[in-house]
Amino acid sequence: MILKISLEPVGSSFTVKAALMALALAACTPAQSPAGSLSGQSYNANVEDDLESPSVIAAKGVKAAEAFPGLASLCDLEMVFQNVNVPRSATEQRSNGERTESEGERRSRGERETLPPMQVFDNLYFVGNAGVSAWLVGTPEDGFVLFDALTSNEAAEQDIIGGMKSLGLDPADIKRFIISHGHGDHYGGHRYLVQALGLPVEMSAPDWELSSRLGIHPRFGPAPEDGLTVEDGEQIILGNTTINLYVTSAHTPGTISPIMTVFDNGEPHRAILWGGTGLNFGPDPRQLRDYAASASRLRELSKEQGVDIFLSNHPARDGSDKSMRDLINRGEGDPHPFVMGEAALAVFDVLESCAKAQAVRIETGQYVEPE
Repeated sequence: MILKISLEPVGSSFTVKAALMALALAACTPAQSPAGSLSGQSYNANVEDDLESPSVIAAKGVKAAEAFPGLASLCDLEMVFQNVNVPRSATEQRSNGERTESEGERRSRGERETLPPMQVFDNLYFVGNAGVSAWLVGTPEDGFVLFDALTSNEAAEQDIIGGMKSLGLDPADIKRFIISHGHGDHYGGHRYLVQALGLPVEMSAPDWELSSRLGIHPRFGPAPEDGLTVEDGEQIILGNTTINLYVTSAHTPGTISPIMTVFDNGEPHRAILWGGTGLNFGPDPRQLRDYAASASRLRELSKEQGVDIFLSNHPARDGSDKSMRDLINRGEGDPHPFVMGEAALAVFDVLESCAKAQAVRIETGQYVEPE
């Protein structure tokens, strides 16, 4: 018998008790032999993982997700894999229960889902909204790096540029404009920002290739067509702010996940910005294995660099929406709500275990494509 863990959608509550029960019961379940990949080609899975069932591996991820509830759904063994790394037409969008929004609808929805701009650290600012994050790293004296462009030109103008101005910051101080990965909810506002800032878009080489295939998205518009290429291991220094850029084959083939210095009243910390989270690239065990390997690699780099803060580019994923509310009410001498200490590294246990569990689920024939 294979026990499956079915979790509620992102943001819902869950208990570790259920995960531990799954762990105990699944330990008695013999793992199945790995099957071939969905493409019919030979695929060699990780032998060590094959000794454990998907339920056992997923239970480890769910347990680690106690501190990261927005990530727990990655371990849902009832997940149906969507693939957003392929061109989308309006017809395909509607067939998946989606509907193309008008500009007015998009603006109205953005007004409802507000999350105000905020200075989160001395040199880190949130200029996104309740659905999608955009992060500004740096200072007015040394300049800024902007990560991501939100979903549309309107959102970029209202939340990024408007947010900066409301915080007393000058958009002209932005030195580099980097898009974490080639999905429309993060590149949607790039056309406005390229014109407003006079800066080129920067992405990784694999995601430039991805965006060249995506064309015009019915909701988010055209993908970026040209710009600069970010290299793995590249370093940006803005005064006392050091940003190390890493290309992680995970959410997309070339997601950019920076590790950076942030300061809390002058006290330095290191933050990881995991550049893309969902497993929405189709039932692809190779990509899932790459995702797990990237999480493992970033865990080691984060250990070496003393990372004690986890960020993502969706507020519900990393809990930054709650942490920002807590920050508003922070009293003198209170700990910073974003700083987790060594506990921040447990996020990589969630990311790695969930991706591995889903890979084994596919490799052992336990995933069936819906009709």
